[in-house]
Amino acid sequence: MVVALRTGRRWAWAACWYVPVMFAIHSVVLGSGLFDVITGSIAILGQLLMIRPVFGARRGATAPPSAENLMPAR
Repeated sequence: MVVALRTGRRWAWAACWYVPVMFAIHSVVLGSGLFDVITGSIAILGQLLMIRPVFGARRGATAPPSAENLMPAR
């Protein structure tokens, strides 16, 4: 799973949503509270940080201007 996620496989990214969903269900059903909220939040943050490496840049997005273009000409 880790190798597939690192190579940018979309199915692996979708399958990794199992972990935060299970923490949410565990927190609601069993009422275990703070531990599940913190761990689930870390898992969701990790998933959201992997969106661009897995799915690529947005279409039509332009790169930020480089430092050479921002410097005044001498």
